[in-house]
Amino acid sequence: MDQMTSKCTDLNGKISKFNACFIQKNRNPQSGESEATIMRQATEEYCRLYKKRTFPHVGAWKVARHHPKWVPV
Repeated sequence: MDQMTSKCTDLNGKISKFNACFIQKNRNPQSGESEATIMRQATEEYCRLYKKRTFPHVGAWKVARHHPKWVPV
């Protein structure tokens, strides 16, 4: 059980950080920007800020992003 909790905690932190980048980029999109462009920009920002090569949990983020915890207020 501790191992599962540890993995969920780790994933939660990574999704939180990526979601913050996505919200920031999505807050004031330029005219004509698609969600794919915003997603690319958010991924680049995440990689730059946290010195990662990629964000490997896009699938988990897409599932969680519409949950009330992740929706911007």
